[in-house]
Amino acid sequence: MNTIQASAPTTQHTIEADWQLNSICNMKCGYCFSTTNPTIARSTVIDPARCLEFFDATGEVWSLHMTGGEPFLTSGFVKLCSVLSSRHFLSLNSNLCSALVRDFAEAVDRSHVQYVHCCLHLEERGRLNLWKALEDNLRALTRRGFLVFASQVMTSKTFAVFPQAAERLADLGVVLIPKFLQGLFEGKWYPHAYSEKEKAVFCTLSEEAEAGLRSLTPLLMQQRVTVNPLRDREFLSGFPIFRGVGCSAGARFFTIQSNGNIYRCGSNHLLGNIEKDIFGPLPPYTPCDSSYYPYFCLRYSELAQSPSGATLIPLEVPPSTGLQTIYGLVRIGRKVLKQVIS
Repeated sequence: MNTIQASAPTTQHTIEADWQLNSICNMKCGYCFSTTNPTIARSTVIDPARCLEFFDATGEVWSLHMTGGEPFLTSGFVKLCSVLSSRHFLSLNSNLCSALVRDFAEAVDRSHVQYVHCCLHLEERGRLNLWKALEDNLRALTRRGFLVFASQVMTSKTFAVFPQAAERLADLGVVLIPKFLQGLFEGKWYPHAYSEKEKAVFCTLSEEAEAGLRSLTPLLMQQRVTVNPLRDREFLSGFPIFRGVGCSAGARFFTIQSNGNIYRCGSNHLLGNIEKDIFGPLPPYTPCDSSYYPYFCLRYSELAQSPSGATLIPLEVPPSTGLQTIYGLVRIGRKVLKQVIS
């Protein structure tokens, strides 16, 4: 098969959304909110033509970050991407295990896919023997000219095996970036729980990954990726709390849930629904009331627009032990609830 030269998308989008198509996954990572109930994905039916009509009617050119869970477990996902990419732009957040990845590479307009972000999940990938599937899928994507990078959530066990995994992916032309843990995991609150040695190693690996991107896939450095783990090394002592700060989420950025609901960020401020053909953005730089997800805050908060802006507000601190326990129980309860609902 001939290799197609990678190229960056030529048309700029005017508005962006993080679209969580489902909350299920074929992996069982302990740090993830996703479940393993495939019935939930099958019960969600998305009409590609209806979605395209909705996004077109807004008068905007959308950049849609397709994520989950695992987006390839959504029924009709490749068709949805093929239809939407005819007039809008896409990016993917996936573990790239599915055989449908190769269908995606053939069916979707690569000039309208900004990048593909592969979530590696080393422990689960090894346990499920999914390396071969990943390598085949990465080759299919890079041969078709898609821009691809990978990230690995850094548990304490991952530091020792990260370099070998990074070398394995580099042989395929894909850079692996360390990604920090955030929140409660195995009884510790991250990123605060990283040792000083782990923080130093994390920074070194992150800097090496950035150099690798500039060398192997320089076009990726031109993309303003929705999820940018290269910035994680800046916040290993805690993430800035953006609540109360003006943010263009709700005006130029949105989150979309699997039921078509459109929110400002996370699940705060319902602003529309795809199926009901409702969409009502907020005024620009409405004050933040959620500080929902670091990568979105770094893209759209008013303070984050300047290089030193994020340093002007306080960093988060770990909650008390009691609150951590409550947080852990709520998280477990949500996963159980998702498992039984279909």
